[in-house]
Amino acid sequence: MKETVQLDNISLLLKELLEVLMKYGHSNSHLHSNQIINILSIIDDKEYDLNNKVEDIHYLINRLYMPKAGLDEFYVRPDLTSDSKNINKRLSKIKEEFYILIYVI
Repeated sequence: MKETVQLDNISLLLKELLEVLMKYGHSNSHLHSNQIINILSIIDDKEYDLNNKVEDIHYLINRLYMPKAGLDEFYVRPDLTSDSKNINKRLSKIKEEFYILIYVI
């Protein structure tokens, strides 16, 4: 049941990421938000084969961080909140946690 724990952790990270995007995202952040919502729906789908689910989710998360217009380039600007430095550090940490959940565990 390692995959179930992995998916639960991915779901928590996605929800946190979605919250930041909804609050501080720019005009094209809705594309990433929609993709996150799609991944969350796959995680919640009980009819989805577990092996396919894990594979598809890994693929879709990697797509979130594609070069040029991916979340690698997303950051919260200092003029949006005084806490932008901490939020941006957390965004970097979320990416690292995805990597660990997808490739290490």
